[in-house]
Amino acid sequence: MPNDEQKQERLDELFSHIYGIEKEYRLSKVAKVAAAMFSQEKINITYADALDFAKFSHKDFDLLISNPPYSVKGFAKTINKSAYAKFELKDKVSDLDSFNAIECFFIERANSLLASNEISKMGILMAIPRPVIKDWAIRSISSDDRNAVSVDEIRQYLPRMTKMDAYYLASSIQNTCRVYWDLKDAINAGCTHYIWKAGTDAQHRHMNNIVCPLDEPIPEYIVKDASMHGPIYAGEGYHCLCWIAPVISDSDAPPSPIRIYENGVIKKISKREFVRRCVPNK
Repeated sequence: MPNDEQKQERLDELFSHIYGIEKEYRLSKVAKVAAAMFSQEKINITYADALDFAKFSHKDFDLLISNPPYSVKGFAKTINKSAYAKFELKDKVSDLDSFNAIECFFIERANSLLASNEISKMGILMAIPRPVIKDWAIRSISSDDRNAVSVDEIRQYLPRMTKMDAYYLASSIQNTCRVYWDLKDAINAGCTHYIWKAGTDAQHRHMNNIVCPLDEPIPEYIVKDASMHGPIYAGEGYHCLCWIAPVISDSDAPPSPIRIYENGVIKKISKREFVRRCVPNK
């Protein structure tokens, strides 16, 4: 029977073959500390962008576990130029500012890392037929029902997904579709701003009632959502249950002090200034 020291040596050998990668510097440090607390300091935690080809070589891994971001507008401009040039998907991108399918780039990157070249079991929306996603989108924007897309429907195509994750994915699909539609309607109506409504969304409570421009998503350092890599609108995050309230008239002013996102920072303005700058035709 191996003694405790021999057992730890075997575990250390196992842990030395495990790698983690995290784009957020602080979270990478937290992961390292957590590994050390559980005597797993041999695990290799790397602070880097998972889409950067410089960190890991071709076909290095037998198993890959990932929770990639979904739908990030303009993400392609944030990728290192030399790394971006290696993606085959780059030829499908016509507009760097509006292209948002970051999950597809993660799939290509995963495929380049896996020795088996097998990614068919990854729980992603690409496993769902496009007509089904289109139907979900139509139902989401034509109904206020919280269950326009059900957990059972999600798990029909992603059977390995837990009920809780399926609930969040269904909510994310519904919110993203509704926010997109609301933004289009608001812009067509001549609106220039909306009010971020957090409701019961605890992670974005600090964003509640902030006045935001319709033509510019809010950067991640303002939203403070570790699951997002890039700017977003209210309701676009994976766990985000927020929504937008377009500014149409004076009565839409949020409670004082009024906060507005502008030029990269949150500022305070008076109600008179809010009406002058944010209400259409004022």
